[in-house]
Formats: sequence, C-alpha cells, structure tokens
Amino acid sequence: VILNNQTGVAAVAAGKVELKDVNATSFDINQLASGYTPEKLKLYDDSAGRLAQTVIAEVKSNAQDNEVYVIHTAFAATVEKANLWKIKILRNAEAGYTLQYAKIDDMEFQTISINKNATHNFNFFALTAGQVNVEPAKDDWDLVWTKAMSTTAMGSTQIPYIFSDLVFTNYLNGVTALQVVVQNNDGSSTGNPSYESFSEADLAKFTLSAARNTISSHWRATTGNPSGAFQGRYYLVKDVAGNSYKLKFLAMGAGEDGGTRG
Repeated sequence: VILNNQTGVAAVAAGKVELKDVNATSFDINQLASGYTPEKLKLYDDSAGRLAQTVIAEVKSNAQDNEVYVIHTAFAATVEKANLWKIKILRNAEAGYTLQYAKIDDMEFQTISINKNATHNFNFFALTAGQVNVEPAKDDWDLVWTKAMSTTAMGSTQIPYIFSDLVFTNYLNGVTALQVVVQNNDGSSTGNPSYESFSEADLAKFTLSAARNTISSHWRATTGNPSGAFQGRYYLVKDVAGNSYKLKFLAMGAGEDGGTRG
C-alpha cells in the first residue's frame, strides 16, 4: 500500500488494531506535522519507490496483525483534525483488500473492497471521493513527470523535501534507464558518446538500472551555474517490450522555454 507522495501525504502507525480505539486524544496528532528534519522521513514512503520501505506495512493474512494508521492528507507544519483519517487494511481472499476508514474522531467507519487488477500497477483511493483513476494501465506508459516528495541533503543527513520536475520510470513494469554524462559541469569530457552520435551499437557498453528514480531531478538544476536543463547529459530508456530510446532534456524555466516550468 502506497501513500500519495505527490502531495506529501503522511502516515504513522497508531499502535492499535481497532479503529474505535484511535482518536485525537489517544493519539499524538502533532507527530504528523511536516518538517525539514531527518526524523520526519519516517512519515513518507521511500522516495525511490521501494515497496519494502512503505510507511504502511505489508497487509497480513491475520486481521489482528494489521495495525490502524493515521493519515495526514495535508502537507503542513500544523496538524488540523479536519485533515486526519484513520484506516485499517485487511486482506480479502476473494478480491484483494478491504479498507476500513473514518475521520480521526468518528466512532463509526466506512468499508470498501478494493479489487486487485492485473492490468495496473496500483488501484487508487481517495478518502473523500472513493476509488479514482490515476495511472494508465501498466503497459501503456513508460515515464511520469511529476512533483513529489523526495529527499535532499541537509549537511550530512537527508531530509524530506518536495521537488518539482521529477521524472520517474515505470519500474514496476520493467522499464529501465541510465544517465549518460558526456560533459562534467566543469566542462571536462567523460569520454562517453554524445547524444547525437549514440547508436544501437553503443548499447552493449551500458547497463541500465531498474530503479524508479534514475532520471528524477538529475536532468536539471534550479540554482547554481549551470542552471536549467543540463546539456552535458542524456538518458537511455528501455521499455518492457525491449525497445531502446535515447532521451535528452532541452529546456526548463525562465530564459529557456519562455518561463513555463518544465
């Protein structure tokens, strides 16, 4: 089960297994406040998309082994009860999963069955609107360009930080990628073939990565010199059918594309 990292949705286990036992008095809601400190990373799913490092643990077959989680749907330094929900997820042997959910102080909860769907990576659910369509079928896309929760360095540690301009691959469906640097920021050459000269014969020299965030924000800089889209690098992308592409970002931001971000 993944959270909506695009909007900085946070969650934490409540230490209870029944929704009725969790409310804004029994649970310290302030721990869900956003902040730019390393300990806040535990509130968000892994920015690299590794499914073994989600906030919500793998759903267990025994219902009583599944904890209640409190969800904060607003990325905010102040926690308001209006933005808090409590949920519990159970396995449903016939279809997929059963979701129990309620506002933080409600005694009664709603229930919905969410069926597994082999054609999609995920099925999506909005606590205020029910099931929603978000991603295309997994065979219908390779890259997603988005704003999302990621991490950035603060001294020697990493902190949560929402980035614009992130590019992720459809890694769960086998799309792979690689960054090829031709020219370092100091102008020196790496010896790699240029984007223009790269051909199919060069593919054997490179091993592509199955990581979701191979491209990420590495294609651009918003500050420093140079800033904007880096011209000294490009990307190799291979889709699930085995087709290989080379991809270069040409422009970003004021002065490069008329001020339209991206």
